[in-house]
Amino acid sequence: VNLHSAAGSNAVPIWYDVPADERKKLSLFTGAYPDGSSAGHKNHADLNKDCSTRSLNKEAVAAAEKASIDWVKRLMDSATIVPWAELKAYNIQNDMVLKRFLVNLDATFLTSSSIVLNHFDGGQPAKFVFSADRSLTKEKAQAGIALSSTIAQYSLNVGQSGNTFGLPTPYWAGHKGYRITRDLAAGLMHNGKKYTAPPR
Repeated sequence: VNLHSAAGSNAVPIWYDVPADERKKLSLFTGAYPDGSSAGHKNHADLNKDCSTRSLNKEAVAAAEKASIDWVKRLMDSATIVPWAELKAYNIQNDMVLKRFLVNLDATFLTSSSIVLNHFDGGQPAKFVFSADRSLTKEKAQAGIALSSTIAQYSLNVGQSGNTFGLPTPYWAGHKGYRITRDLAAGLMHNGKKYTAPPR
């Protein structure tokens, strides 16, 4: 986003829009995180486009949306064994049990925790979810109440006798069973050293 905006380009291309020989010439990097962890490199705080008040946020969102759609299409083309038509036809509105978990609990948890931690739209948000009068104090207070209520319900679910894996809701299964973050990180580099997954 920074490179193409500096060059005066309106549309930011995604990875596969750029010919392979040109991609090899690009000097691409992310901001160091946590800030200050990599001497001589720009920090995440300098480069991120994470909220609507950040420079180039709109362009970054458009590029990320386009890249996400492209990635899903490539995944569908390569994994033909998956019943994609069936998955695409699924509508959460017709599944009242799972809808209660996803909409009432998980969506509330993600939104309210993001607001409380200043991750939803930054510390000076342009978007408000809970406060109609756009008061940041009220927004955070109401998000805190919603978060507490959600965590209380999660605690009840975790303690249910039939809940073998102690999941807050069914959608947490990936975190419990597949260790997604750790497995995806296996073999990657962090601060110049190869990451090794800890023993299970």
